[in-house]
Amino acid sequence: MAAFALRWVSYEEISEVLSEHGMVTEKLEGHTFTQRRFTDAEEREYVLEELEGMGVETAGKEEDGWYHANFYLSRPAWEANVPVETLLAPVL
Repeated sequence: MAAFALRWVSYEEISEVLSEHGMVTEKLEGHTFTQRRFTDAEEREYVLEELEGMGVETAGKEEDGWYHANFYLSRPAWEANVPVETLLAPVL
């Protein structure tokens, strides 16, 4: 299963549930994906405050007015022998 989660939303609970069913979840490190622009300054400020509280750097991403998402890949443990970065290297 592949999923994009906005950076200010925790994917931890989903990962834990999938783990209970034998799935291993990996986060693609070093890359984010733009989603959409903030609808207004209030939405932008809320997200920036949330990310700041999480210790997440926003320069060049949300500070520029765009939601950014992390990519997660969940798959059966027996298939998780190749890192997600290796799988996606040809398209990154």
